[in-house]
Amino acid sequence: MHSGHDIDPTQPVRMLLIAPSFSQTLLTRCKWIDAKISLFTYSCLQFKEKIEGIVPVFVEQSIPSAQEAPVVHTKDNRLSYITDPAARARASSTIENIKNTWQGRTTADPTKDDISLKVDNRVVAYLCPRRKNFLIYTYNKEDHWSPYPVSNDEDLDIPMNLIRDYVDRKGK
Repeated sequence: MHSGHDIDPTQPVRMLLIAPSFSQTLLTRCKWIDAKISLFTYSCLQFKEKIEGIVPVFVEQSIPSAQEAPVVHTKDNRLSYITDPAARARASSTIENIKNTWQGRTTADPTKDDISLKVDNRVVAYLCPRRKNFLIYTYNKEDHWSPYPVSNDEDLDIPMNLIRDYVDRKGK
């Protein structure tokens, strides 16, 4: 018998739950189910004037969203953004050079997009990976952040000197 309501097996599953209330456990578990779920709570009102008696009132309950897994940034995945092997090696050696210059006083902390370079817990530069090279943002002589593109070893001279000057000025 054909009712006019064909089931389409290619459509995603949809769940509809109706109850007077839902436990916090159920709400928490619903956010992990990969299906469209609609939750409705109801309560019944009884009116003395109405002959029909009881009237249900439905309220849609929202399901808390699942939290995204935190993204952990690493120095290696920041550096791997650089596709040119020579530029990637230059960026890595720049970080090591800064660490060796101020041994035991330096950290290289990956951020969402860059690598923050700190000396004595003070940010002295950001190494910003690009596909074919990288930038070093550091303080210029007027103590303003400025970008310095690095495509070869000679391009490192200015930002490295600025970093040394800044650390010397602020270290006193």
